Formats: sequence, structure tokens, C-alpha cells
Amino acid sequence: MDERERLIEIMKSEELNSKQLSLELGVSAGTISNILSGRNKPSLDFLQNVANHFPFISPTWLFLGFGDKYIDGYVPSKSQLKTVHNDAIVEMRQSHQPTKDKVLVAAPSTSTRSIQKIMIFYSDGTFEER
Repeated sequence: MDERERLIEIMKSEELNSKQLSLELGVSAGTISNILSGRNKPSLDFLQNVANHFPFISPTWLFLGFGDKYIDGYVPSKSQLKTVHNDAIVEMRQSHQPTKDKVLVAAPSTSTRSIQKIMIFYSDGTFEER
């Protein structure tokens, strides 16, 4: 799946058409049209804009195309979902437009999962892996 297809996935999940997306991102409708048609590939600045606007989308998935689409703990918008966590059902609701200061907190887990890799993306277009 390339960047164009991932952008289409975001538009579908957020129920946005190309005009709505261009308004939300503050870019021209032509920019979106050229990316969606395959005429142009999205620039790094454009992808960073998408990542900043949709902070619940995994940057690894958005930039590199692998891993989960959503960051851990995010529940897709416009719905109330039930998730099973440690044999308890927890109802979670996420607003459609998360703010940058909103923090998602996961319930304590007894699993043996551990962090394997962290990707840090900087505003100058560079990134580092830890």
C-alpha cells in the first residue's frame, strides 16, 4: 500500500471527501486531487501535515506503510465500540477531532509486551529510530 492508498484509507475512516480534507489540512483541492489521481506523490511536508492533523494515526503506518493504522489505545471516531481488555469489557468513546493536548491512557496490563522500537519524527523532516 503506497502513500496515496493510505491517504484514501484515512479519508474513508474519517468520512472525508477530497474537498473536506483539503480544507482541514489547509491545502488546495488541486494538491489533494493530484495525489489521489497518482499524478503527484505526497511530499514529506504534506505527510507531516497529515500526521499533525490526525495524531491518532500511526506515523509508522502513514510514512512507511507497516504496522497498525491507529496508535495503541485509539478507538476509531464516530462510534462507540466495546473492547475486551484483561477479561473486562470497557466502553470507549473518542471524539471526532482529537486535540493535540489530549492524551490516551491505556489500562494497566499484565501482558509481557514490551516496546521494541520508537520512531521520532522532527519538524525538519528528519527522523530517528530508537
